[in-house]
Amino acid sequence: MSIKRDMKNVSLEKKSIVQGLSGQPKEIWEEDKTIDLAIYPVSGSVMLSNNVQFNQSTNTGLTTEKAIIETKTKDGNRINDNGTIYNINFVNVAGRYTQLLLQKVI
Repeated sequence: MSIKRDMKNVSLEKKSIVQGLSGQPKEIWEEDKTIDLAIYPVSGSVMLSNNVQFNQSTNTGLTTEKAIIETKTKDGNRINDNGTIYNINFVNVAGRYTQLLLQKVI
C-alpha cells in the first residue's frame, strides 16, 4: 500500500466570519487551496482508545501540506472531498507527512 498512490486532490476550506443580514456573525466556508490527501478509515481496534479525539475521529489523513489548522479554532480548516465534508480534530505536523484526525460530517 503506497501513500502517494492513495493521495487524491481535495479542497482545503477556510472558515470565515461575516456579518449576516440580521447583524449577527455568521460562519461561512471558502475554498483556500487544493491539496493532495490520502484518507483512510479508522479501524475498530483504534476506536478502543481512551483518547477523546481518537474516539470522535472516523478517518485519518496524510498530506505533505504543513499549514493546516484544526476546525474548532477561529481560522480553522476543513476538508471537502467532492461533497464529503471532514472536520479536522487534530493536526500533527511532525515528520515527513502531516497526520490529520478527521471526523466525517453527516
